[in-house]
Amino acid sequence: MARLPTLLVALRAALGPLILVAGLRHWPGFWLVAILVVAFLSDVFDGIIARRLGVATERLRLADSVVDIWFYLFVAGACLLAYPDVWRQHRVGILLVASLEASRWVFDLIKFGKVASYHMWSAKLWGITLFLGFCEVFVRGGPGVLFTTAIAIGVVNEIEGFLASLILPRWRHDVPSVWHAWTLRKMEA
Repeated sequence: MARLPTLLVALRAALGPLILVAGLRHWPGFWLVAILVVAFLSDVFDGIIARRLGVATERLRLADSVVDIWFYLFVAGACLLAYPDVWRQHRVGILLVASLEASRWVFDLIKFGKVASYHMWSAKLWGITLFLGFCEVFVRGGPGVLFTTAIAIGVVNEIEGFLASLILPRWRHDVPSVWHAWTLRKMEA
């Protein structure tokens, strides 16, 4: 039972290439949404189960963060292959989120020697809107307000994560907000 959270993270990692293949082969939107739902539920329950079992280690939390990015890169690839209008309509926002994420990774690696794994409230909100935004694309065949909202919240989340990395003197995981990062910094001073 203690391995279940790790298996759920691994499942999400395996679903990334599957959804890319689905996008390449232009599977019906239903199948893309089904893969998204399974991955989303695995993301929700891996953390809940890990905390309940007392196995929510730093290593598992970091793996969860990395796999989330891995999975959604594949989802973005599938989306852009199957629905190229998404790229045409939202390339500036997509590139902005991707640039902020990449910049944060570089900054975190330089400052802490590993990427951040904050699991902020804004990241949870972004995860929900990203899931809904991609579902919207796969069901409608194109982006709408949910996808646009996901991009906007992604920008906010990336900026908040960057601020937390600037504020924190050492690597931490599970920092719910910038306010919490600031409080941790004051406690460590």
